[in-house]
Amino acid sequence: MIGSPNRISRDTIIGGTLAHGARLHALPMPRAMMAIGGPSKTHAMSDATIQSHVETARSLSRQGYSLLVTLSRRTPDSARKAWDDLAQTLENIWLHDPESDVDNPYFAFLGGADVLFVTEDSTNMLTEACTTGKPVYRLAMDGDPGKFQKLYDALETRCCVRRWDGNLDDRPYPALDETSRMAQRILERMGSRQ
Repeated sequence: MIGSPNRISRDTIIGGTLAHGARLHALPMPRAMMAIGGPSKTHAMSDATIQSHVETARSLSRQGYSLLVTLSRRTPDSARKAWDDLAQTLENIWLHDPESDVDNPYFAFLGGADVLFVTEDSTNMLTEACTTGKPVYRLAMDGDPGKFQKLYDALETRCCVRRWDGNLDDRPYPALDETSRMAQRILERMGSRQ
């Protein structure tokens, strides 16, 4: 299995997108989602890395992208402040902070974005981004990825996910649905034992 099982489906993305449709559609296309995690056992988030993420968003905004930014509960205060500061300077940005906003637009962001950027500390967010079939890029974190390198390699092979280098490349891939694939494999194995 690539990544982790999840509850993302076409229906959950459509439902989330419709639920937040008015606010989402107020942001002009194209749109870029920025899914920001935080430090973990294998990854760190230095001030320089935070600024690199914010500068990526600023650069996309200059290229005409609206920004859909979601932070996680692991996002450090220094990163929260940097994203808050950016949101004060841009017009077409939706910043979701789970610490202050309980109405989570995550599914709407997956559905409404044209391209997705995910910090490379999160197996879940990387895997979930690939369920869309849209271009996905890893945002660099500090530290030695260790076993995460296997995930990065698998997602690059299967879903064309690469570390962001400033170049957009819309190589197509079939949307990732490992949860359904694994369920089907289990059913097939159970059937073969009867």
